[in-house]
Amino acid sequence: MKTVLVTGSEGQLAKHISEESREEKGLTFIFLEKRNLNIANKERLEDFFNSKKIDILINCAAFTNVDGAESDEERANEVNYFAVKYLSEFAEIHDFNFVHISTDYVFDGKKRFPYHEKDKTNALGAYAKSKLKGEEAILNSRCKSIILRTSWLYSSFGNNFVKTITSLAKERESLKVVNDQFGSPTSAQDFSKAIIHMIKSEAFHAASKKKEIFHFSNSEVCSWYDFAVEIIKALNLECVIEPCSSEEYKTEVERPPYSALDNNKFSNNFDFKIDHWKIALNNLLEKNLIR
Repeated sequence: MKTVLVTGSEGQLAKHISEESREEKGLTFIFLEKRNLNIANKERLEDFFNSKKIDILINCAAFTNVDGAESDEERANEVNYFAVKYLSEFAEIHDFNFVHISTDYVFDGKKRFPYHEKDKTNALGAYAKSKLKGEEAILNSRCKSIILRTSWLYSSFGNNFVKTITSLAKERESLKVVNDQFGSPTSAQDFSKAIIHMIKSEAFHAASKKKEIFHFSNSEVCSWYDFAVEIIKALNLECVIEPCSSEEYKTEVERPPYSALDNNKFSNNFDFKIDHWKIALNNLLEKNLIR
């Protein structure tokens, strides 16, 4: 029986992994919250890994407040860089496989077609730079690892675009949403299924030994405006979604204008069918998980 440790268990991806793992046989899952183990505390990590035999670590813990990272860069680096560096060191010492969740924001968005794993990175803000440093720490270590980059993650848990649009659309007659930022929405429900499928597959250990990077998102590309329109349509709400430019909707941090991910490498390597983003969205909404 292999033991899988999942950090950041209070987050939306880890919660979906928890749901999907309930029927799994041959794998024992341990879910850790920050209050149980602060992964930025190296001494606590050392005590933990000395006391537990772990076969696979899935690191879902992250500082994800893109704007907040600008004013709290120290905290962003603590979680997204230093903690990841420590985990990679213990993965090497204790010989377990390290699966790390990263982001589309490691790219600057200057391309106009989906990013491949080997495309040049260029992080724009403090959040993106801290995530990229975390990736580099893993790649510079000697641990067995897989980095999974994802984009526009949403779920029935926590704060995310789908829940925000759903809530606001019930209160307002119209909403403005940017139509000049493009990416690939990712259902945390689909992503969690993909991760469990991956760690059970025969290809997993070979990929981990080679320190592979994979992209996972639902298929095809849309703008935030397109995404919002589909949410309203799926829920049969009357709110009117109006397009606007990024210039009209200023944020503290520059976002990549295009950050869609090419997911073919993941799909082919692990023989996993990835749904269109509209199908994934409707699958989640049809289960009444977001209302």
